[in-house]
Amino acid sequence: MTQVNDDQKAPETPGTTDEARARMRSAISKLMSMKREIEVAEDKTVDELMTELQLSSAPVLLEIGGEVFRPDEIGDKKLRKGDKVAVVPLIAGG
Repeated sequence: MTQVNDDQKAPETPGTTDEARARMRSAISKLMSMKREIEVAEDKTVDELMTELQLSSAPVLLEIGGEVFRPDEIGDKKLRKGDKVAVVPLIAGG
């Protein structure tokens, strides 16, 4: 599982320029600013939440308890009333 923090740094990879790292930090920051936090109103699974939000086929990541997942990785995970789930949309472009 991947731990994501708001101050996450761009990964260091061979040949990565400062400009590329700055672009990656900016992209991560934009994605995290677009996240929507939801408080679970009643016990349900991640799949049930995604269906309720009409996001079952949307390209998103979920942040639960500080860890980030693709919904298809944890569809049967039980969520409890009061749990906080952040929905982070995935964007693509070039």
